[in-house]
Amino acid sequence: MLRLPRRFASTLLKVENPYTFQTVAEIPYTTLEESYEFINKSNDFFKTWKLTSLDERISVLDKALLYFKENKQEIAKEITTQMGKPIRQSLQEVDNMIVFSNELKSLARDALSDEVIEDTENSYKKITKIPIGPVLILSDYTYPLMSIASGLVPAILSGNTAILKHSVYSPLCGTRFHEAFKHAGADYLVKDLMLQINEIPEFFGSPKLSYVHFTGKVESGKEIYKSLAEKNMIDIGLFLSGDNMIYISAEADLDKCAAEIGKKAMENAGQSCFNFKKLLIHRSVHDDFIERAQAQIMSLTMGDPMDEMTTLGPMADPDNMEFLQNMIQQAVANSSEVICGGSPTNDETGNGRFYEPTIITDLDDHDSLFIGEFIGPVLAISPVESDEEALSRFNNDPYLFASGIYSKDKSKAIEFINKIKGPRVLINECSIRHPRLPWNGSLKAGKGVMYSSHGYKPFYQLKSYSYTFG
Repeated sequence: MLRLPRRFASTLLKVENPYTFQTVAEIPYTTLEESYEFINKSNDFFKTWKLTSLDERISVLDKALLYFKENKQEIAKEITTQMGKPIRQSLQEVDNMIVFSNELKSLARDALSDEVIEDTENSYKKITKIPIGPVLILSDYTYPLMSIASGLVPAILSGNTAILKHSVYSPLCGTRFHEAFKHAGADYLVKDLMLQINEIPEFFGSPKLSYVHFTGKVESGKEIYKSLAEKNMIDIGLFLSGDNMIYISAEADLDKCAAEIGKKAMENAGQSCFNFKKLLIHRSVHDDFIERAQAQIMSLTMGDPMDEMTTLGPMADPDNMEFLQNMIQQAVANSSEVICGGSPTNDETGNGRFYEPTIITDLDDHDSLFIGEFIGPVLAISPVESDEEALSRFNNDPYLFASGIYSKDKSKAIEFINKIKGPRVLINECSIRHPRLPWNGSLKAGKGVMYSSHGYKPFYQLKSYSYTFG
């Protein structure tokens, strides 16, 4: 079991393996005094880091990414033992984080370049992009490396320093990022801390803090936003779970969409805000889709997440499981039908905090399972009678983030997504994460932008120059 140095913290965070229920790490909570010391040192480092060239920053990032590559097996094992992600998915996450980071790095030069407005013999005007200062990244456990890298890479390449506060279900991931940059020769460029939740609002009041990047649940995001506004005038990016909902039209390739959606929705035991778990299905193909999707999810192997054959791991947060079970029971009481699954369980050895892979249908806009956010391996289905009804359901959802349609009719599919008001639309795809496409919130699904060249915008401020001679 890993025990990190106590420093002078008063209490310990005990990290529990959701499969064995054994304590895998004990981590001292950071006191407020320590956190202020961290941000002071982060700010001191920022004064020199902001003067470095982009090439120098990229060199440090490359060394940090090499650390992850060289320690891939150990880091993946830590992810799995902390939050239950099957080991093959944890290994893939390390790889994906490196790929995404390199893609974001490749966008830096254009994203951060000066804009020359006028350049004559006696007159010159330009806009530059200058770093803002220490950034706080509040990260989620569902994709514990990706959720950090999405904000961290553009932050440091823009010339800022970063302080990481990771989830209590994956705190060692934050430590790994600090170790990676320390290994790269930049100790206080990236620093992790573990503040208790009730002390985060006080930390927001630090005058040296310049921006907050938050990934997590909608309700948590609202509380973070409110707390920050009471303490500080700095901006925040809120990347919330929201609603990812897709429409299976009458013209859909049912084999394709059932296989893709069934696989992605169950990834990481449904603990994801990246995947589509809420489905609108045209009544004419409803039964055929469910038959195919059920075959897909029932082929999953539940068991020890350290076993490479396991494809469905346990759930990290026991509160999420209880909340999900209550939502399922309420939906059934409102005449929804559970096709398969629908209950907490253990694997065949009696271990693990598992939830059965579940399909539930006949939901409507009055069911909390369909209008609220949930975490878990569940396909939540609402049948519709027409394309027009599906479009109306999309556009009346204030939490809509990503949406789309499965259809073999290209012109019809394009016309359909053009009418959707949400910020991210797809056709015949169910993976919403791409490093060159922006992830931006809208309405109640968050605010700000990450990924793509636009993901650099929160991490610099504009400075204009104008001068004339003669």
